Amino acid sequence: MTIEESYYHVSFGYDVMCDTQQDALEVALNWPTTFYHDNQHKKLPGYYPHYHPWGGSHHPHIWYYLGT
Repeated sequence: MTIEESYYHVSFGYDVMCDTQQDALEVALNWPTTFYHDNQHKKLPGYYPHYHPWGGSHHPHIWYYLGT
């Protein structure tokens, strides 16, 4: 999915997974209230660091793969 497609999906409230942290940040910075969710749970299987573009801790999520 491109950056533009990711932005479109998030703007309608859907979660997206980005290949890199930089891509996720590029999508997330389209909203001034973006909240970064740090790696506090990174030891749990299936956890991915992510951003919440509308602040808070609910949907949508802009996840990215670790180590990118």
